[in-house]
Amino acid sequence: MAGEYRLGDSASRAVRKVKIDGLELPARPDYTRPQLPSDITAISAEELMELFSEITSWLDYIEVQLAAAQIDEKYEEQQLEEVRAHEQVEASRTDSRTDVTTKKALAFESEDFRAQRDRLHNAFGYRRIVETIYNSLERARFIVSREITRRTGDRSN
Repeated sequence: MAGEYRLGDSASRAVRKVKIDGLELPARPDYTRPQLPSDITAISAEELMELFSEITSWLDYIEVQLAAAQIDEKYEEQQLEEVRAHEQVEASRTDSRTDVTTKKALAFESEDFRAQRDRLHNAFGYRRIVETIYNSLERARFIVSREITRRTGDRSN
């Protein structure tokens, strides 16, 4: 199941804990991500409900992937802070007379800092893309839900 998700170390640990608690994660749907038809009013009630179900299944899956991406991004952010702090301490050991601004600048020049900053940027970028997909699916679900409500209202009148 976890193989269906892209998980960093931190999200992997979270998923393991969830599974220990006996909770199952939604599987990746075995069909492509559904797209709204150009005219949603033209599809049958059965097709509309199938579309709603498919969008909901994809949302369930993408929401977990988004949570994992957020967990991993937060972890990389914390790692960057640790690297920065470590590099500032190292700068202090080298020259205790160095002012705070210089120590911060030296930390930013560190190869470890730059590598961790790149990992954070990658985690941020991935999270933003997954979030965009999630938001798109959420909007699609809203549109389908509104159409279902409209049709239900038409029948009751």
